Amino acid sequence: IGVNRSWGEYVAHTKVQPDMFFLCSSLIGVDIDKPDFAKKVITRLEQEILSGARMVKVWKNFGMVTKDASGNFIQIDDARLQPIWDFLRARHIPVMAHIGEPIQAWRPLDDPNNPHYGYYTDHPEYHAFKHPEIPTYETIMNARDQWIQKNSDLEIICAHIGSMSHSVDMVAERLDKYPNMQVELAERLGDLARQDTQKVRDFFIKYQDRILFGTDSGNWKPSSTLTQEALVAEEAELNQRYMTSWNYLATTNPVTVRGHKTTGLGLPLDVLKKVYAQNFITFFE
Repeated sequence: IGVNRSWGEYVAHTKVQPDMFFLCSSLIGVDIDKPDFAKKVITRLEQEILSGARMVKVWKNFGMVTKDASGNFIQIDDARLQPIWDFLRARHIPVMAHIGEPIQAWRPLDDPNNPHYGYYTDHPEYHAFKHPEIPTYETIMNARDQWIQKNSDLEIICAHIGSMSHSVDMVAERLDKYPNMQVELAERLGDLARQDTQKVRDFFIKYQDRILFGTDSGNWKPSSTLTQEALVAEEAELNQRYMTSWNYLATTNPVTVRGHKTTGLGLPLDVLKKVYAQNFITFFE
């Protein structure tokens, strides 16, 4: 498997705007069978931490993409990864974990109103329903849970509401069980909007110290290559996405989130401050 990393570019970008960004390293498990795998990864991570990395991200490669030499999908709780978690724990480096996909990935793509319909239409390689070789949703979630439990002193942010955004009950169960676990919201408000508004509001109130705002917004093209019209259009799209999130979280107005009409949660100001900013600040103090 060929993997191209852009670490040097990220370091350079952060140096230009150090007050706006912080660096996050990564790990995907390629070459896990080699006897020096963990040692090499730790050496690289140590170098990247010295150059500014404050977190490490793991992707859905674990469980869904990367295989070992025996042809088995590598799960996040694989014992061969444990030396890496031990190293990160000792260095007080948290992990951002995007493990698994929304449960709809394992279901037929027959509902255009599904908030993930567009994504799996454009990225069929992650539509597990069409790839029976991919482990089940339950298998991947169980591995993720066992990993968190085994590494109870490792701070973990579960990206995309822990791939459990269809059920705040599932998320609450894990937050109650794993004190070292946080969740972030990127691109999953559409799933929350399909659940009972009061139930979701109660979830935010109860776990207000462990929910972090996030988006998947990004642009990989240098601004110098874009026309002024393209830049204006991009800014307008971003503003619209942010306003939709704000209207859902902060107001009690009617709002349409990923094609679903609902009512905003109307969260208190102190909760909004935590979700949007303070929880991240506290996390990295």
